[in-house]
Amino acid sequence: MKLTNRANLPQALMKAVSNDGYSQSADISVTQLIDSSLIRHLRKLHQEEIEEDVSDRIWALFGQVVHTILERANTTGMVEQRLYENMDGHSLSGQFDHLENGVLTDWKLTSVWAVVYGKAEWGRQLNVLAYLCRLKKLEVKQLQIIAMMRDWQKSKVEPEGNYPQTQVITIPIEMWTPERQEEYVKERLAVHFNAEPSCSDEQRWKKEDTWAVMKKGRKSALRVLASEPEAIEWKDANGGDEIVKRPGSFTRCENGYCNVRQWCPNYF
Repeated sequence: MKLTNRANLPQALMKAVSNDGYSQSADISVTQLIDSSLIRHLRKLHQEEIEEDVSDRIWALFGQVVHTILERANTTGMVEQRLYENMDGHSLSGQFDHLENGVLTDWKLTSVWAVVYGKAEWGRQLNVLAYLCRLKKLEVKQLQIIAMMRDWQKSKVEPEGNYPQTQVITIPIEMWTPERQEEYVKERLAVHFNAEPSCSDEQRWKKEDTWAVMKKGRKSALRVLASEPEAIEWKDANGGDEIVKRPGSFTRCENGYCNVRQWCPNYF
């Protein structure tokens, strides 16, 4: 991958992003396993051609602050352990942040939006890591995320609202049965190695179509609803001149969050 610096940011940032120290030593990582097989395939195919700007890697760099936190904490238990396992002819690797007294913890630098609405991949990631721990005879009884929200604002906190009350919170994660964990891992391995590379709507971060009830002379919608029948019903009851369909979009593709989209058949 080629790292660019179009914004002419300080060389210190350029070097910090470049020297992340991670190298792939297995056929697939847990992060790759739970993600799109098409993205993984294209990244492998175009590894030398991919370009990313250092400005697009800043939050990923800040996310590594967890390593410093855990080092300074001098905590007990197992910290930042990478596990390996051979399954169905492929090597799988995954690293957890902290395991102590059966509690497997992952630290995330994330957004308020992710905390409020939840991210399914957090549960998948931790359950695969728990599965690897079990294969290594490491007991896991509980899963949790420590979420540090970079965009949290104290002024938005309401006593009865769903906005997080503090900037850092602990989120319990459902732990699947061992059978479900193993089934999921094997299914994902088959998707990556035994099937045509693909990228689901969820993996492309699809926003669904909506229907806007509009009024002549007004730019903003009177109401935006999730289906056309709902929009018709609302318009009949509340007024409005027309209903306009707003097509959904694929945020990951269209907003530049995928660094292989230029080679992707779904992007054009």
